[in-house]
Amino acid sequence: MTLFDVVKKNMKGNFKSYIIYFISMLFSVVIYYTFVSLQYSTEIAKGIESSEAMESIFMVASVILILFVSVFILYSNRTFARKRKKRSRIVFPSWFTEKKL
Repeated sequence: MTLFDVVKKNMKGNFKSYIIYFISMLFSVVIYYTFVSLQYSTEIAKGIESSEAMESIFMVASVILILFVSVFILYSNRTFARKRKKRSRIVFPSWFTEKKL
């Protein structure tokens, strides 16, 4: 069995984990990009400039969105790493310590 075969088998076995991780990261980027593109749209920018309340609403919304996306990405990374860690415990010999992994 070559290294390529091992990688291919690993990708097939963990495809569900990889696709869930990829979709969650894509979801975070799409939400942030949509909000930023709306914020810098010419029509909305005119509305924001004309009203101070609208400007503060967009500022608060952007902070909330950044916090949400940050927490979501951290949670996704932690979940993915935990799944990979469980899988590596099965694959690697028991004499490897966690520090060596």
